[in-house]
Formats: sequence, C-alpha cells, structure tokens
Amino acid sequence: MLAAATCLAGCDGGASPTEDVSDSAPSPAASAAAAGDTFEDRVDAITEAAKANADAGIVPGLTVALADHDETATLAFGVSDLGAGTPMRPDDRFRIASITKSMTATIVLQLVEEGKLGLDDTVETWLPGVLDAGDRITLRDLLGHVSGLPEADDSRYVRGHRVRHGVTDQEYVRLVAQAPLEAEPGELFVYRNINFVLLGMVVEAVTGQDIGAVMRERLFEPLGLRDTRLATEGHPGPRLVRVYDGLEDLTWLDVYWAGAAGGVTSTADDLATFYRALFSGELLDDERLAEMTDIRDDDVAGWNGYGLGLAAVETDCGTALGHSGRLPGLATEAWSMPERGRSVVVLVNGDGRLAGGTIDVVREAALCG
Repeated sequence: MLAAATCLAGCDGGASPTEDVSDSAPSPAASAAAAGDTFEDRVDAITEAAKANADAGIVPGLTVALADHDETATLAFGVSDLGAGTPMRPDDRFRIASITKSMTATIVLQLVEEGKLGLDDTVETWLPGVLDAGDRITLRDLLGHVSGLPEADDSRYVRGHRVRHGVTDQEYVRLVAQAPLEAEPGELFVYRNINFVLLGMVVEAVTGQDIGAVMRERLFEPLGLRDTRLATEGHPGPRLVRVYDGLEDLTWLDVYWAGAAGGVTSTADDLATFYRALFSGELLDDERLAEMTDIRDDDVAGWNGYGLGLAAVETDCGTALGHSGRLPGLATEAWSMPERGRSVVVLVNGDGRLAGGTIDVVREAALCG
C-alpha cells in the first residue's frame, strides 16, 4: 500500500501526517473528472490520481503543491529513492529544470524596471564580442526564445539530452557563437537553453555578481524560499530526490551546468510561493508583468504559447501560465490561473515521456476540478 504524505495549510512544520490510501483507487482520468467543488474534494481527486499512477509504476514518486485562494496543500506520493524505498516527503527537493527560466526572466525584468538595462538592448551591448550576431539579437529576443540562435551541441553532451559537464557558460556560448542563425531574430519561436544562459551572463555583467547570488538576494531570501538555491558543481543541496529513467538511476547527471537556464533546485511549496508572489505583483510592477505575460501564440514544446520566461497551456477551464521543465529522469511543471485564484506545482522523479499523463491529470484536477 502506498503511503501518501499530506500537509494542509496550518501544519506547523513538524512531521507531516501520513494517511494510508486504499488500493482500490479509480483510474487517473476518473479521479480528475470526479473532483468536486470544495478544496478537499480536489485534494482527494489528486490523491487518487497520483496514487493510481505510482501504483502502476508509471512514476517512482511525485510531490504536489496546490492552492485555491487562501487554501493550500502540499502532497507527496511514492518514493524518492527506489533502491532504499524511501518514501517521498512533501519537502523533498528536486532539480526544477527549465522552471528556472521564470526566475531568471523575473530578475531581468526587475533590472529593466530599475532602469539598469532595456529589453531592446542588444546582446552586444552587455556581452561585447560574445556572439557574431550579438548586435542583432535583443534581450527581448532571448527572453521570448526568438533569437534565432541554434542550440549548442558537441561530444560532451550525454545521450543527446544536452547535459554537459565541466563546461562554463562562456565555453557553452562559444559552441554557438559563430554558428549560422536558424532564423532572423524576432521572427521564429525556437526554444533554446542558450537564450537563458546568455541572459544569466547579462545579469552578471549588469550587477557584478554571479547569478546564484543575484537569485538569492532578489528572490530566495525576500520570499523566504529556504529550500531553493542555484546548484553549484558537486553541491546540489540536501534532501535532493533521486531521478530515474525506468529503473535506471540518473542522479549522477549534475545540473549545475544549466545555471540561469535550468540549474535551480527547489521544493513544490517554494515554487508555489514564487509564482504566487510573481502573479500578485510582489516582484514586478504592472508594466513589466504585462510584458512578461504577453503570450505569443506558438504551439511548441507542449505549450500553447510563450511570453517572456513564461509559457501558456490550455486546460479544460482556460489558459494557465507558468513553466515546465525536463531533464533526464525528471519532469517538473508549475501552472497558475490568477483570475481563478488557483495554482499547482507537480514535481516527478521519473522520465518525462511517462510522467506527462500523470502531470496532466493532476493539473486538471487542481485548476479545473
């Protein structure tokens, strides 16, 4: 029987209560469809859906943070370590992959708000000589993935997953610095990590600090995100879950390299706090938030559009904003519907190709149930 650890709003931060969930759970689709009108109904529906997927071996484990206005819950299912059989905890930490991009974009827009840089500044302005096409590509292009830059690729990548080791931002950028553009800047949405690696370098050039320190000072500390940090080489932080492709443990793939594009580690609850602060206007003024959420209609990467460091997906009850991430052995998603007062974060320590269905069911139950 799978133990589901649950912490509803009002838990005092001690050991989370654990409830045994019946093995006779309905199918995930039926669970989502059965979500009722109350917050507790949606928690129950998500519990049934997540348990059904974990019981079926589709994912090793997952954590979920959901909110409906002032009501919140953080849930955990399955295991964080298949070998040891360690139960997943609501406060276990994950590599959040490309959800990091929303954080980097927020910082860039804060600097714009402060008059320290402009969205229409070119890459050449802040990183002279780094790109052959740097005088044609703006920071807005990078934020919206319309720079036309190709993705870096060389023999140091692992299994085609674009995971690299021992490569600095500068070395990474040099892999594409002289490559032909895939499209004219501003014309075509092509999702590329290189865009946000460059943005991290721009932030460092503007502030004179490394991107991890900037994230800590502008986001993590002010918002009280105690379990969130930018990973550094060999130091991903405590309580980090193990990640799997099937039964193969891929935890050894370090993510420090991803930096501003995908190198943050965090918890479901911390991510829920970040997006709640973002959409409530705590981090950006109205003008900057409007630019960030101005969605370009592009059906790519499993999304229905993209703004500046924010993606959009269509749900059964409307458009949700946020971001998702994939790395070998994990899948992460965070979505909000500010006008409905609802949000959900789902972090899975299993391969994204299999985890997608689990995430979709949980997302629909949390946002639309």
